[in-house]
Amino acid sequence: MKKTIFLSVVVIGCCWMASTTMAKSCSTSPETHKDMLQTVLNLAKENPDAEPVKEVLSSKPEDIKLKMLKDTGAVVVYQVDVGGSTFVMKKLKKERMCDEKEREKFASETKHLIRVQSLIPQLMPSVYCWSDKNSCMAIEDISLFRSLDSNLKSGDVSRTTFTQVAETVARMHKATNAITEPELLQELEQEFQVNAETVGHFASGILRMSLDHLKQPGPLEDAAVRFLTSGQTKSAVETIVDDARNKKQALLHGRLIGKTVLFKDEQIRLSEEASFFVGPYAFDVGRLLAQYLSSYYEHMLTEENNDWHRQIMYLMIDAAKDTMDSYQAAMGDALQNQQDFISDVAAYAGLELVRRSLNSIREESKALEVLQSGIRLFNARKRIPDSGRLVVIALTLTL
Repeated sequence: MKKTIFLSVVVIGCCWMASTTMAKSCSTSPETHKDMLQTVLNLAKENPDAEPVKEVLSSKPEDIKLKMLKDTGAVVVYQVDVGGSTFVMKKLKKERMCDEKEREKFASETKHLIRVQSLIPQLMPSVYCWSDKNSCMAIEDISLFRSLDSNLKSGDVSRTTFTQVAETVARMHKATNAITEPELLQELEQEFQVNAETVGHFASGILRMSLDHLKQPGPLEDAAVRFLTSGQTKSAVETIVDDARNKKQALLHGRLIGKTVLFKDEQIRLSEEASFFVGPYAFDVGRLLAQYLSSYYEHMLTEENNDWHRQIMYLMIDAAKDTMDSYQAAMGDALQNQQDFISDVAAYAGLELVRRSLNSIREESKALEVLQSGIRLFNARKRIPDSGRLVVIALTLTL
């Protein structure tokens, strides 16, 4: 009897110690400077030959400068300055380290980034080294790069940038396209299967936002309500999603919007905040085009009637035209069935405008007009014969 009691006490004690250890490793306390420094040191020890991370091993702790850049809720991002070099650390937060799904997700995103880097060099920030054990990676510091989104708002962007961005997107699509690289694309489809439903999530998110807005009184007008509640619209969106599942054309970035397109001087980078998957070219191109259309509408609909706003409008007309022309020229024979491509670009650009406007319609009066423009562009998708007319039609839909 005594032996049984003793064993019970031992088991309970061990369980308590195990739960205490788990609680410590899953601490909800914020990431401290000491935590960050230790992560950098551990990564450098695991990868003693990785440039520029190895500089950490020969430096004093006080000579390693750390600066927090971002906290996404799941991941912390900070800049490391050591030995005259800088790099960026991305690390899963302490409280997420005990969640196996979060660890798997971080590992998957890291492997995806490395795979894309191996296929298309200098497309994304370079990965220097990583650790599955500690759920962290060191990547190229691109803090001096500017986002396309912020520069479109200020107008601080040259026309050559639009051509460079379009050619960069085409470089990614052409390197992995189904016509010249069919075996590679089949491999990529399996490797990036986790994001296969990106188009479906994009579309269902728009429909869900529509329902949320319709449940409350707000600024939506009758025409917008009819579109958002129409069974015909829902059916058309579902058809596009089904079509996307069958169009295995190339590896896509998946989140090609102004915030994820970065540039500095003549260099273009696409942000690592991507959702890589194999799908239709037009999904990336349409969302990028919507960025320029959105900026055009923003300046056209402003109450201030001055030359600066008009200049930005004219620049966005060039941006939309140059994007379509440069992308198609760069793709060459890899882009077949132009009419189908144009129709799909119009559909995705229209849906992206709807998504953007629904996100801000209760705060910005201009958002309703952008929403209606997106609806008209989506509805006109089958009646647009070429890229030149696509741009003209898209830019006149607010009139």
